[in-house]
This record gives sequence, C-alpha cells and structure tokens, in this order.
Amino acid sequence: MGRRGKASIWFLLVLWGVSPHLLARPLTVAFYYGKHPAVRELADFDLVVVDPDSDFTPVHYPRSRAHWIAYVSVGEVTPNRGYYDLFPKSWILGDDPDWNSEIIDQTSPAWP
Repeated sequence: MGRRGKASIWFLLVLWGVSPHLLARPLTVAFYYGKHPAVRELADFDLVVVDPDSDFTPVHYPRSRAHWIAYVSVGEVTPNRGYYDLFPKSWILGDDPDWNSEIIDQTSPAWP
C-alpha cells in the first residue's frame, strides 16, 4: 500500500472517532505545523492537526469546538525531533527531501 493509501486510512480512522453530529455537515479541517498555533483562528475548525512539538496544550482551550489532533509520522523521522538519535541507523531506508526527513524501515524485526 502506498503512502497516500496509508494516510487515507489514518484519516478515515480519525473521522470514525468524530462525533456523528459533526458529519451531518461538511467537515472543516486545518493543518498547522508551526511552533505557536493561532488558536483563535484554528478553534473554528472541526478538526485541527498540530505538531506534537508545538507549545500548544488543548486542555487549556475547553470551549473550542475543534477536536485537536497531534500529527505523528510513523514512517519517517526528522532530525529536529528529540528522539531522532534513538533510531538505529540500520532502520533508515532513505531520505524524503520534501519533508527533510528520513524514511524508516518498519519491516525491521527490531521495529516496535
């Protein structure tokens, strides 16, 4: 299965967990990968995907209608992540220049 197929499956799983009343109208989704999410602007979306390393804590915004989701890549790792050095070099298959990341070999017997 290709990368887009896997991403589509994950997105559908996320939607499956969304309340049915949200699906009665078009769903609005925002993606924010920066360090400081613009919470007031993003809070009007149904789903907001943020970087897990941002300084954002959803529990501080209980009145937001948004369902806040942290983006986590299970297939790639970027050098700026705190856990980057924990990955054995043998797990790296190659580079993804579009995201400045390294592709992880998930077929490795040592992969969790």
